Amino acid sequence: MASILRDLGFLSREQVNEVQRAEARWVAQALHADIGPQGFPYPAFFSLCMPAFNEQDNIEDTLDSACAILPQFVERFEVVAVDDGSRDHTGEVVARYAERVPQVRLERHPQNRGYGAAVTTGLRAARGDLVAFTDSDGQFSFLDLPQLLIRLEDNDAVIGYRYQRADNCVRKLNAWCWGQLIRIVLGVQVRDLDCAFKLFRREVVDCLELTSTGAAINAEILSQCVRGGL
Repeated sequence: MASILRDLGFLSREQVNEVQRAEARWVAQALHADIGPQGFPYPAFFSLCMPAFNEQDNIEDTLDSACAILPQFVERFEVVAVDDGSRDHTGEVVARYAERVPQVRLERHPQNRGYGAAVTTGLRAARGDLVAFTDSDGQFSFLDLPQLLIRLEDNDAVIGYRYQRADNCVRKLNAWCWGQLIRIVLGVQVRDLDCAFKLFRREVVDCLELTSTGAAINAEILSQCVRGGL
């Protein structure tokens, strides 16, 4: 809603950021009892990796949201944006943002190598104790991050899922068939295989040996986690 009001000229970008900070403080307070005695912000260095291809119209808003919201949930954070050989000005937008916000870093592929390759580059560049990746188009709300952090207490990885997918019936059917195939062949049993909202402990990321350059990156990551006993 705040972004819509900004687009209509009723709010400035900074006012939108302040609204998001207030929302994050409210969520942190509401979930304080669920995170344990330490509360929020969670005592860890958190890396958020975002693959990006031709996202010049969206990525600044996504970076704004991340930088407004994450400080309420984690003690220290960085955002690693990976420009996967975009043909627009995605890389330039991130580079300008990183000049004024030190928590943002840009990794670049000279040519488009694919979604999986961009995810891998982000994970490898991440420096945090906790590492997550998500899409750079803003389809996931960072206000949901505490739901992953709460479940990290007894787990090494937490996999988000989309409650209501905004896809047509054909895409939903394809996703279901793909998920069932991966479940049968690789033993990966998760609710939403390709949901781009996943959180891992550092030691999990360090053990991954990733080769996929496309959308199969999610299946590769989770199958390796299953084989590793997670």
